Amino acid sequence: MYLGISASKFDELVRDGRMPSPKRIDGRRIWDVHQLDLAFDALPVEPAMSKITLPYIHEYRDRHGKVRRYFRRPGVPRVPLIGAPGSAEFMAAYQAALSGLTPTRQSRNGPGTFRELVTDYYRSPEFANLRANSQRLYRLVLGPLAEKHGHRLVRDLEPIRLGPLFRTWAPLGPAWPISLSRSSRGSWHSLLR
Repeated sequence: MYLGISASKFDELVRDGRMPSPKRIDGRRIWDVHQLDLAFDALPVEPAMSKITLPYIHEYRDRHGKVRRYFRRPGVPRVPLIGAPGSAEFMAAYQAALSGLTPTRQSRNGPGTFRELVTDYYRSPEFANLRANSQRLYRLVLGPLAEKHGHRLVRDLEPIRLGPLFRTWAPLGPAWPISLSRSSRGSWHSLLR
């Protein structure tokens, strides 16, 4: 095609008047090249898009087809960059990552909540030193409790009510609240009386 577009797209442009109509010669449709050039020159021109190249940006397409961008400097944890490249949001995230300020992700575990206490315990060395089976059992008991009561503040929980609640869970046996109260530097001790 003369203009570098498909025949169907060209027919669409002729129908909506952006390209000239053909002339008929013995049943054949013929276009005047000069009129095509004038019509093509009259089409709007997009502004030139400049591509910005910033150091330390890693871009890839994930398994769902979404393009992801991260700031990756050697020796520093990667930081997700949000927004379209060049946008104010993207540039703010890039500048923050470049200066070493990592954005803090809003945690589902509010400060001082029971869920935060459980999450901190899961990350503690005491929990990491437990055998895999013990970790699994602790998660079996603490997981549902964190889901149900995770939003509650630890300071508002009454030790008398929480102790029997823990003791009703039989999978770990009657002694597991004692072992839990001795672990995690006493975080649980105030709750388990």
